[in-house]
Amino acid sequence: MSAVPTVHSYVQHLPQDQLCKLQPIFDFEQVAQPKQPTVSQTKKTKKAKIPTHNALFRCTITLPSNAAVRRVAGPLMPNKRLAKQAAAYRAAKKLHQLGAIDDNLSPIADPEDEADQAANKDTNAKPTEPNAKPASRKVKGARSSTDTYDIAVAPAFVQPKALTQPDMESGEMAAKYSPRTWHLYLLSLHHPSTDSPSQIVFASAHRMPADISVPLFVNQFNAAIEPRDTSATIFRPKYLGSQVLDQAQFDILAQFSSKIFTRMIFMMLTWNELEVGSLLAPLNAEGTGIDFEFAQSCFDDRSIVYQDSTTDYSSLVGTLIMDALDHGRVKIVEQVCDTIDIYSDLRAYHSKKASSDLLENPQPDGMDSDDGCMVAKKKQKGAKTRLSVKTMAKWTDVKRINRIRPAREIATGVPLFKVRNISLVYNYLTIVPQSILSSAYVEDAQETSNAAKVATGAAFPDGLYTSPFFCAREPMDSATIANLSLLPAFFMRLNQLLLAYEVKKKLALPVQVQTVREAITSSSANTDVCYERLETLGDSVLKYIASVMLFVAYPDAHEGILTTRRGRIICNANLFDLSTRFKLPPYIISQTFVKRDVRLPGRGWHRMPFIPAKWICMSPFFKALSSTESSNTETSEDAKSLGDADLTVPKKQLPTEPIVVGTTRMLSEKTVADIIESLLGASVCDGGINGALAAARALGVVDNGWT
Repeated sequence: MSAVPTVHSYVQHLPQDQLCKLQPIFDFEQVAQPKQPTVSQTKKTKKAKIPTHNALFRCTITLPSNAAVRRVAGPLMPNKRLAKQAAAYRAAKKLHQLGAIDDNLSPIADPEDEADQAANKDTNAKPTEPNAKPASRKVKGARSSTDTYDIAVAPAFVQPKALTQPDMESGEMAAKYSPRTWHLYLLSLHHPSTDSPSQIVFASAHRMPADISVPLFVNQFNAAIEPRDTSATIFRPKYLGSQVLDQAQFDILAQFSSKIFTRMIFMMLTWNELEVGSLLAPLNAEGTGIDFEFAQSCFDDRSIVYQDSTTDYSSLVGTLIMDALDHGRVKIVEQVCDTIDIYSDLRAYHSKKASSDLLENPQPDGMDSDDGCMVAKKKQKGAKTRLSVKTMAKWTDVKRINRIRPAREIATGVPLFKVRNISLVYNYLTIVPQSILSSAYVEDAQETSNAAKVATGAAFPDGLYTSPFFCAREPMDSATIANLSLLPAFFMRLNQLLLAYEVKKKLALPVQVQTVREAITSSSANTDVCYERLETLGDSVLKYIASVMLFVAYPDAHEGILTTRRGRIICNANLFDLSTRFKLPPYIISQTFVKRDVRLPGRGWHRMPFIPAKWICMSPFFKALSSTESSNTETSEDAKSLGDADLTVPKKQLPTEPIVVGTTRMLSEKTVADIIESLLGASVCDGGINGALAAARALGVVDNGWT
């Protein structure tokens, strides 16, 4: 009987995953032909047997790494078949001596392997319908296996559950905001382009850790420093104390926060008072709390710049205005153009000024002079609209703000303002490559291209001009806006640090918060750190700890059993189970910084798809809707929190529902499993091997009795 089937049967019963099928490897070695006996030797030894084969063969069997024997070499045999059988016989004999096969030559399975296989069968067994197509097998812990996971919110930004109270109108029980304690922090923000910092109060629903330090890469944008400074600037919130906010005070600060962010990201935020966990507020004169009077009145004056036909607007040059023609974007007035008004053909005006400064700026490389970056259908449609529009009066119809446009006899002769946008950078979470930083910002490049096309009379100058009828004075100066532009990146990094703090607290890891943040940040976040380096270190530490533990726990087990059990511990399937058991996936940082998704921390803030013109500027020329238009309008219920903002818009023209940032995301199970190894690597970096062992106990890799 050949021993080859015995070896195959043993290998097939070894633990293996769904990605590969284990099998023994038979390697053959050909030995040189032996010497033939001479004639004299043949006469003397007539009875000697002369070999008739041409060569000898030796077979070497290589078994998988989790087998009891790794390599067995057989004797020299006259052909490959006999060499294979002889080597298989030696391998089976060695396996029997080590207790891997019994006296009946049947594999002796590890009890732990049998338990795992039975559990997997019970888990994967699902009733199948007749004629149903076989479902593809999902490999646990593989990169191709993805699932949807929640996005955790730092507890500091989670408002306590509201108590139900009777509604005054309906009498039904409903959850309402009730006065509660908020914790106040002083933020001092200094942009490198400004001379002095700006201070603002940040209120959170719960108190944050005292040692939170927020690093941002701000100095890299300071052109005055050579060579470029890529070090991180540390911002530390200063705790001012706590204060109880009632409904009226909460509404004041919520409106103030929304208006601040409107000037930062040019998007209007609405809120749910039962979910909001963070607020912004102005600092009082004493520097100890909130100035509610200023918060309520600072943005009240939204009257348009126009006063009468004889007004001199030269004093507005260099000041800031909010432009209703450009969705409330804050701009700087560069020039008062007395020769044109909203009924002038601006394309012809620019074609006469072809030698202006607009053409001195070269067009960015890679941008087509015909249609620029307008390759999408939506942008092509916008380009056609610009070609058809000649005057600013017509452009108000396109922008749907014609209800604040004055009569022709009033607007004729009122000059236009030549304006420019404030160049703001929002992503300070990582170091920008020098090649990208040296070139102009994308927005600036697009504006330069558009300006060059307008100068040739090829398009309407959208965003280059505005009218006193469509803008209001901005109470904030450019330095304050530049300083407060750090808020989006600050809040995103603060939330990441608080999530890392929660992971450290939950697992009692002997690791610094900044190191934990690196350990839970995936490469898809496109930030300054990534867990891959720590995961590589943690992989080696995990193998070391598992090997030592198994070597001590099973002194009589052979190499194959130790390798099998170690593979069971360090495999991605087990690491994925550990990660999900400790509910780590929601804390994984995988979202990249996107301006349109910028919010204040917490669940309660949402972005409106547009900013109503009446919320930007109050015009005495506002035209009320006719009876026909009124019947075709609707008001968003989610926008009632915006106070006196006019959100009544025509149906099927503008959306009124707020845009809610998703609370879930897709993650690979391989990423979820890698977090265990990266946390072990972080523990080695900050706590040495003792810290890694403590982390292994906390993560369930080893028992609590191991020290």
